[in-house]
Amino acid sequence: MSSPETQGRVLDRIADTRVSRRRLMQTTGAAAALSAATALPFQTIRAAEGDGWNRETDVVVVGTGASGTPAAIEAARAGSQVLRLEKVEIVGGNMSHSQGIIYLGGGTDLQKQHGFEDTPDGMYAYLEAWLGPWEDPEFVRFYVDNSVDHYNWLVGEGVDFGTNYTPDKVIAPADGSGGLGYSGNEANYPYEDITPPVPRGHFVVGFGAGMSKALQASADAEPNITTLVNAPVSNLITDETDRVIGVIAEINGVEERILARQGVVLASGGYEMNEAMLEQTLAAKYPLIPQGSSYRGNTGDGIRMAASLGARLRDMDITFSTPFVYPPNERVHSILINSKGRRFVNEASYGAVLGDVILNQEQNVAWLVADQTVTDALAATGYDVTTTFAVADTLEEVAAAINVPASVLVNEVAFYNEHAANGEDPVFHKHAEFLTPLETPPFYVYDFTAFMPFLTTGHVEIDIDTHVLDQDGEIIPGLHAAGQNGAGIGRRFYNSGIRLGEGSFFGRVAGRTVAAAEPWAGDVTITPIAATPVAATAVAGPQGEEFPIESVDIAFTTSELTVPADTTVTITLTNTGFLPHDIAIDGTEFGSALANNGETVYLTFSLPAGEYTYFCTVPGHREAGMVGTLVVA
Repeated sequence: MSSPETQGRVLDRIADTRVSRRRLMQTTGAAAALSAATALPFQTIRAAEGDGWNRETDVVVVGTGASGTPAAIEAARAGSQVLRLEKVEIVGGNMSHSQGIIYLGGGTDLQKQHGFEDTPDGMYAYLEAWLGPWEDPEFVRFYVDNSVDHYNWLVGEGVDFGTNYTPDKVIAPADGSGGLGYSGNEANYPYEDITPPVPRGHFVVGFGAGMSKALQASADAEPNITTLVNAPVSNLITDETDRVIGVIAEINGVEERILARQGVVLASGGYEMNEAMLEQTLAAKYPLIPQGSSYRGNTGDGIRMAASLGARLRDMDITFSTPFVYPPNERVHSILINSKGRRFVNEASYGAVLGDVILNQEQNVAWLVADQTVTDALAATGYDVTTTFAVADTLEEVAAAINVPASVLVNEVAFYNEHAANGEDPVFHKHAEFLTPLETPPFYVYDFTAFMPFLTTGHVEIDIDTHVLDQDGEIIPGLHAAGQNGAGIGRRFYNSGIRLGEGSFFGRVAGRTVAAAEPWAGDVTITPIAATPVAATAVAGPQGEEFPIESVDIAFTTSELTVPADTTVTITLTNTGFLPHDIAIDGTEFGSALANNGETVYLTFSLPAGEYTYFCTVPGHREAGMVGTLVVA
């Protein structure tokens, strides 16, 4: 039997081996592959004795969205000094641009208000069946058991869920009034047979911007939180034991080394806007999904930084897309046809079901087919029925238009009609309320895959306390992740509200965990970099009412602003419209600077003398008009 001293040496050797393997991963394998996908320097930096530092804090949170903001709030309330670093010029991330759906249950006050009885066990049974065998049951159980508490925390932070209940099939209430509704597949086969369906989609008043506004206000009210925008983080810094002790970030155009004595939380979103990573990780799927469905700051920075330190990556080959047949409900009476002329899914299904089947089984081909009866019902709701791919008098003509075998399509529709007339769908189990025989010509065909919004699901491995894990499943000291950087649940599949729900929940966990860490005790010298003087002047922004995406119609207030040449200037713009807007100054894009519903953004830049115009446009659509003139004297 070995002595305690021998056992100790063996354990030390094992620990040293794990650290050595982690260091090897910093230059090989996943880390090297992801570094090759971008020109940005995301390699880990080893701190050396005598290295200079420019700032010091307890906790650095990378990202200011649905995970990063709760992490910062909880860490600050636990007594830590927190520095939030946001890559772009506006806080909020994906949260600000989302529909504002949070998946919560187990018996929230809003559920009780509308007479729905829910329990953590019922919520767990649905999520276990829905999310599949890839989920860690411990994470799912942790989330559902604390869901009511998390709902109460969000309400306490000012997140307003309204009082409505929406029985119709919607993505989120179009008027932004919030409330409760179904945001998943609970009421569809086979899940309705597994556990009684209960609505768990909690819709935020004002969409995601409403959630962001409330959480940002809470963060701003915390004296222990400092927030810097236009501050992209490029590298993690470790000590000689591979503990993460800081980051390198660009602030006011200058690279700074920032010491984080308790640790770093990565909450910087996915990589939907990194074309190289999409091509590499999603392989054949990538050309089928449109780049640009997400927030432009989502370029995989947190994932790449963690990978450079040897973190274990998960599900990098997975994405989910959420195209919906509904709303309105009348559209669900149509049928979806694939490239072989066959119906392949329940049209009432939640969007992630449709997206998964279309991307993984149907090669991104799906046609929505309706007859005149369904089209008349659609038109009566105000739906634009003119956006068709084809209109045909016979099913044979429909088949020719979409290049599928006519005999197959005719037989498929005949089989559907026979059973729909009896209120039955023996193959895909669509409810009788959505079954209408498609018998009345002409037939209308819509290209269902013309718009396929998507999010990436790849992330780093974390434990239940959000510590990032290495290739051996060991904790990387000082490093935490949440949201799209370290998904707690919803790792390979999706339900509307999961990302905002679990992201904000595990963000809170990360904040509490990092704030409890023993501070790094190294002795360093802090040499601050002098701040650039900023002259801030408010100017009028775009004004307008809610408008549909197909018909942009905004009235603008034009302003003139005069500033000194080569001085850092901040322009304040507030959006009172419905959609996010891109800002450009003489053609130089600032990206999606203005989010929804009253959000304000601060554009910081320096220009030589001259006269400039700045424009506001709706992303992907025609130029909406000039906002103002900028004179630099």
